[in-house]
Amino acid sequence: KKGVWKISLTLGPGRYEYRFLVDGQWQNDPNCSSFIENPFGTLNCLRIVE
Repeated sequence: KKGVWKISLTLGPGRYEYRFLVDGQWQNDPNCSSFIENPFGTLNCLRIVE
């Protein structure tokens, strides 16, 4: 579908920070509930896998 992207990853235990680059603009995951400040002063989504 237009405007829909999906990916499936198997992540090992750890802490993962991420954002999406959409049409040249950084955006956070709208389903993200945990955030952490990055070195640029903006927020990344944070996912912890145990």
